[in-house]
Amino acid sequence: SSMALPGGLFFPPTNGQITVPINVSYSGDSTYGPASVNVSLIVTQGFLPPFSVMATPVTIASPGATTSNTSTITVTPGNGFTGAVYLSCALTSSPPGAVHLPTCSAPSDALNITGTGAVTAVMTVNSAAPSSSASSLSLQDWRLAKGQPPLVASAGVLAVCFFLLGAAARYPNRRVVAFVIFGALVGCGGGSATTPPLPPTNPGTTAGTYMFTVNAALTANGVSQAQTAVTVTIQ
Repeated sequence: SSMALPGGLFFPPTNGQITVPINVSYSGDSTYGPASVNVSLIVTQGFLPPFSVMATPVTIASPGATTSNTSTITVTPGNGFTGAVYLSCALTSSPPGAVHLPTCSAPSDALNITGTGAVTAVMTVNSAAPSSSASSLSLQDWRLAKGQPPLVASAGVLAVCFFLLGAAARYPNRRVVAFVIFGALVGCGGGSATTPPLPPTNPGTTAGTYMFTVNAALTANGVSQAQTAVTVTIQ
């Protein structure tokens, strides 16, 4: 004889086995009397995911770009599954020596599967654009913040400049006047004429290929029931 085992979607315990109680009975006939026996059937079940997950690759034209920086995540139910699905994502691989690594974000709200049709969501990849780390400061303010000498003449230099210019006015000889004025200009303009270093720059996210993993679970931050890889190329 045969009998139907309990149906519905279920997941195996840690040891992968489920014990199903079975009662076998016989009402008896003219030769054999009635009998009844209880037995336990151990079923070893392989994991059958309630849904599958797929994702489209991403190509970002330049670090920091906010267009074409999303992946479409498709969750397809199977085995009669209906209910909530929670997505999460994480960076799992990056180029050697990469800096300012990209990050990802997936919807925090659950995807609600009510039938046999697939549902989709969007994962966004965020990267850093190249910029100056002192972009909010003027060059003068950056020099002061880094302990560099300001681009102004000291009081002593100014005093010497005024003295030389005043002395030039007392000499009628044009050559002498020209020489003194030239010396004043060189002394006043050259005292702090060192070329200042440029503010440091932020190179942004390193170009290359990154791998993200998208996990799908039955509860928020729960155990992943299915996952897929997302290839992200930053040019």
